[in-house]
Amino acid sequence: MCLAPAVANRWIKPGERTQYTPQDTATIVCSEGFVLTGSPQVTCGPDGQWQGLPACRSKGQFAKVLLSRLAIPKTCPTPDLGKNGTVKEQKSDYMPGQFISVTCNEGFVGSGVFTCHAHSKWHPKEPLCQLITCSAPAVANGRIKPGSRVYKPKDTVDVICNEGFDLIGSPVVTCGPDGQWQALLECRPKRISATGKCGPAPSIPHAFPRDGSFTLKEYPSGARIRYKCSTGYVRARGSTSIHCLNGQWTNLQLRCESTPEDF
Repeated sequence: MCLAPAVANRWIKPGERTQYTPQDTATIVCSEGFVLTGSPQVTCGPDGQWQGLPACRSKGQFAKVLLSRLAIPKTCPTPDLGKNGTVKEQKSDYMPGQFISVTCNEGFVGSGVFTCHAHSKWHPKEPLCQLITCSAPAVANGRIKPGSRVYKPKDTVDVICNEGFDLIGSPVVTCGPDGQWQALLECRPKRISATGKCGPAPSIPHAFPRDGSFTLKEYPSGARIRYKCSTGYVRARGSTSIHCLNGQWTNLQLRCESTPEDF
């Protein structure tokens, strides 16, 4: 047996009874100012419970529920790029399916085309223009000057090999526009000469030997070579000479930099 349906703010058609037998049906009608959610007809089940009872909600509450169920598309906001980039044909917001073209300023990365997806999400990722940087380079058997920090494109560092290692290439490397170090160098173990002689004079950027002996293929032990900066360059730091010791040239830390242009 089923008791009268327990639905607030309603009345029943036909007239309400105190008990109903299984398979009996009743029609729920909401009182004035209320709206029915669910099927108005209910059936008394074999277990003594009404099957599929509806509810009578106030009209204000019903409106809120209805709005929450509507498929209102969520828009994507215009990305905040600050002064690091621009959005072509910028608007306040974008509907799902619309796209934007982002152009980042020089020195920043993140340019591309982005599409507004559901739930206010940009695809393939949130548009951002981030500063291009190079992390401190790792030099096996050596170190860099200045030390570990973040470097911007065109920043340079000096590579200094540890004792017993020779530098292969220029001692100066530059942070590239893509955030990668250009021509990262290598420190290799020194090769000891059995005769104690040294090979050709090392090549130094923007410098040349003072004595003009750059073309010699070998130098005796104890030999010294003095370098001079090329025309248009001046000595910024480091020693100007190297020595042949035990078949190896001592490290030359000379760095020549271009002279400022006269205005």
